[in-house]
Amino acid sequence: MVDDNVDVATMTALLLQEYGCKTAVAYSGEVALKVALRFQPNVVFIDLRMSDEDGCDILAAVRRLDGPVATAFCVCVTGEDTPEVRARCLAAGFDLFVSKPIETSALQRVLAEAQVRAAMSGES
Repeated sequence: MVDDNVDVATMTALLLQEYGCKTAVAYSGEVALKVALRFQPNVVFIDLRMSDEDGCDILAAVRRLDGPVATAFCVCVTGEDTPEVRARCLAAGFDLFVSKPIETSALQRVLAEAQVRAAMSGES
């Protein structure tokens, strides 16, 4: 989970843990890249608009990393739910778009879609 809002990042990570996920949290893109290299997550949630970073730029950097994280299921998280923002996120290469505040049903949908994609690609 990458979000400069500590409360949002922490709460999202806690909800994911309730679904049995192992989580890691980063509050900046720079830290997120270091954590992603070490953690190699299957799913990455990235806030679109952080105080001094753009989630699309962070996504591009994640895609350039070594290892399985480069093809992780990446989710754009934002409070700006407009057709233009959705289109921008999907064009940037996010696999899914989720609005803030993140509801538990949205997390369940993300995990289900990530699992389907992993099964289709032969990942575990």
